[in-house]
Amino acid sequence: MDTTATLYRPAAPRSRGAGHYRRPGTTASYCGRTVEATPSPDAMFTGTCKQCAKAEHTDRVAAEQVAADRSIDGPTLAERAGVRYCLVGTGRRVHYSNNDDTLCGREVTKYTDGLDDRHNSLCAPCITAAEKRAYALALAATSPLAAAAVDVAETVEQADAAATAQPLVIIPCGAAKLDQAAPAAELYTGSYHRACARAAATLTANGGTVVILSALHGLVPLDRILDPYNMRMGDAGSVTPDLLRAQARELGLDGATNVTILAGLAYTAPALRVWPHASTPLAGKGGMGNHMQALAAIANAATPAPATEGALYAPAGLRNLTTGHVLDEATGRAYCGAELAGPNGAAVLTCAACRHVRDTAAAVAVVEADEQFATVARAVDAVAYAEETGARVTALGDAEALYAAQLVTEAEATDGTWRGAWIGEQPTGDLLFTLDPGTEQGALFA
Repeated sequence: MDTTATLYRPAAPRSRGAGHYRRPGTTASYCGRTVEATPSPDAMFTGTCKQCAKAEHTDRVAAEQVAADRSIDGPTLAERAGVRYCLVGTGRRVHYSNNDDTLCGREVTKYTDGLDDRHNSLCAPCITAAEKRAYALALAATSPLAAAAVDVAETVEQADAAATAQPLVIIPCGAAKLDQAAPAAELYTGSYHRACARAAATLTANGGTVVILSALHGLVPLDRILDPYNMRMGDAGSVTPDLLRAQARELGLDGATNVTILAGLAYTAPALRVWPHASTPLAGKGGMGNHMQALAAIANAATPAPATEGALYAPAGLRNLTTGHVLDEATGRAYCGAELAGPNGAAVLTCAACRHVRDTAAAVAVVEADEQFATVARAVDAVAYAEETGARVTALGDAEALYAAQLVTEAEATDGTWRGAWIGEQPTGDLLFTLDPGTEQGALFA
């Protein structure tokens, strides 16, 4: 788009100055000034309003992306967003991925060439995230430094996704202990704790973290040296959920998405206050014998029955129920956490908890995509400002710091201060010269 003939002068200008871009369908510029009805030639201007240029560029890129979405001849959304088509489990929906996870946060089973007869629909959260990625990449395309900012943000996003997707398994402490100080992995000698540890080792065989939930010490890494103690969860002085949340942040585990809690109710309840989305394979099994049997099955890598697309499932031990559960392909369990036996052909209703958890997960994926896009957009804005002002910065962090300082300066000049009231939006009719609204008072006397 050629913008050289679309610069406008403010209404009733006093002298030559910066040209402005008019917001389509209005008589106002992007920076909020009323402008003349017709554009003026370049010779009338000393430059272009930076605020207008930035806002017009953003709008133009957005419009180009909308046009590209509707085009049948141009590049696909996957090409514009730099992502690949992929599948998750045996599901029929096609997802987008830019690493080993889908844009909606699930693990990729395999990559594909796109839609086909069996996989004939796209994941809606993935579409939303891909549209935002395509927009951010297009916005940065005109600036090499801005493109580098997007690359940095994407690298951080991928690293964060990889870290939070690694399995995190929480196991309980035990009453039986060595009589001397030892690493937490060796201190507890009881059969129940050892069974939990064996199951956790299987779940993290390909990578992940095992943490012991101690009634006295809270979240304990396996290599931490502990002295013997006598404390049960729920006793006076035992750890609280608030302390556990703080410890999770310190250990960098608070954002974990793939969490399994192998423990009885007394330990599972406070852990769920930290990771409410965690899987709890022992929940509802009752009795030490049932727990030991379930832990042995996990340790021996027992797997659930294959998924059937669109089917409703019966919980383990029950069948021919009117209400069926929805399988979460990522965990092999129902979305509500129940262990599943197999498809339930008699089901005519869907478990309300399964529907809620599934729909909430989809909504969270959209929110996370918004947050990732905002991170990229802030980086692009920062490097764009650095380029506009001619600042000599070579690192993204320096550009962001410079831009943040400018935003603070603008806020101080216009947001409820005496300078904002004095400088602010002043009529230009009786002034000797035009003063931009965001200009500091000190600029008058420089």
